[in-house]
Amino acid sequence: MDSICMPTGCEDIFAEEDSGPLWPQWLEGFRVPDGPRAAAYEGTPAHLRAAIKTALALHQAHAGETDSQTCRDERFPRRGFRRTATDGPAPFALVAFPASLRSPARLAAALMPAILAGVPLTGAFCLDGDPTPEVLVTLELAGVEDAFALPAADFVRLTGELPRCRVALLHGLDGAALPERGDLPGRIWREDALPLLLLPQDVAADGELLAFAHGPDCVAQALRGKAARAVLDGGPLPGPCLPAAVLEEDEAARLAMQDEAPVELLLAPGCEAFWLHPGLTPDFFRCRRRAFSLL
Repeated sequence: MDSICMPTGCEDIFAEEDSGPLWPQWLEGFRVPDGPRAAAYEGTPAHLRAAIKTALALHQAHAGETDSQTCRDERFPRRGFRRTATDGPAPFALVAFPASLRSPARLAAALMPAILAGVPLTGAFCLDGDPTPEVLVTLELAGVEDAFALPAADFVRLTGELPRCRVALLHGLDGAALPERGDLPGRIWREDALPLLLLPQDVAADGELLAFAHGPDCVAQALRGKAARAVLDGGPLPGPCLPAAVLEEDEAARLAMQDEAPVELLLAPGCEAFWLHPGLTPDFFRCRRRAFSLL
């Protein structure tokens, strides 16, 4: 009897291992040239580049790398059926962000899950402007070769031509220029609000590094001192600013807060450039298929 395949969605078609997927030819006209990327790398102080490298290593340690594709075939003679499970990367990952983005931490947190999932083509798309030096140096260090600067309308066109893609949209994109989540093909993840940092008063935070890693807008709205401590003590988070992260210097305090703090991400000095987007993991960029047949 023929197998009945039950994919998780119409976009769940695996990347081909032999030929591999290709970007549409018209997209090459929007590719970011090598010159600005090299200039951004050389213009970024070494200690800030080192902070990004540390964050990239933390991502790999946190999520690990997954196999390009796995297939498991199981037979159940007594029950009379056969089950096949296949898991593999999606062919395309599109990470889109506004031209104003200046946060290596948040950009790396959107790109690294796709890279670690084994997606053959992971593209960074700066919409309606040119990418900032902070973005370009992050792309250089993460090894993302496919970076494009294009109008939002062309990005929507691209998603229409790549129905099997996975799309991650960072906060700050013009909502009027992009369709709603349900109107885009593929699987969509969206950062709905600018994240909030909590900086307790007793933490000697490196202001330059925090501003570089998370962007001046994010650091400008960080809760500091007594306000931050009140949140850690169980107070409510202000407004729709989730996810929140706390930079905590004392190791014992961090351990004590693991079951109590109303925050999802705890960072210690040395990890300031690291970030995690809730719900955006390597699993988001993978496809799964289940097939059943009678013996």
